[in-house]
Amino acid sequence: MKKVAFVGLLLLLLSGCASKEVFESLADGPCTAKQKSAITAHVTSQLQAFANEDWEEAFTYSSPSFQEVFTVELFTAIIKNEYSVLVSNLGYSFGECSISNEEILQSVKIELPNSTSAITYQLSVENTKLGINAARFSTPGDFLAA
Repeated sequence: MKKVAFVGLLLLLLSGCASKEVFESLADGPCTAKQKSAITAHVTSQLQAFANEDWEEAFTYSSPSFQEVFTVELFTAIIKNEYSVLVSNLGYSFGECSISNEEILQSVKIELPNSTSAITYQLSVENTKLGINAARFSTPGDFLAA
């Protein structure tokens, strides 16, 4: 058991270091392959926390500035009331990722029982930490495959 915990801690530390250099420079344009990989892993982790209804874990993927304004309780209420598709989806896929003025936009297509929904995530890097600032519904035409 100690070995598993050690490996988990080591991976967390390494991902923190990798995140710092991956997001050291946020040049306008498409995300690099390494940035896209880190972003999709980050959003996927939050979506998995939503699926498990682990609101506190899901909240940790928000940006530090988001966490300063919203409480876990308010965040939970917003997700349950406005973004329930993030909790009860049948799957998701990632589309285009771009950077503009140090703002990261990642499109995500959410699979639902009888339809799909397109959501654009807005992320930022604060003190070398990747975080989600917002998500907004967009039209399916806005979803562009990566």
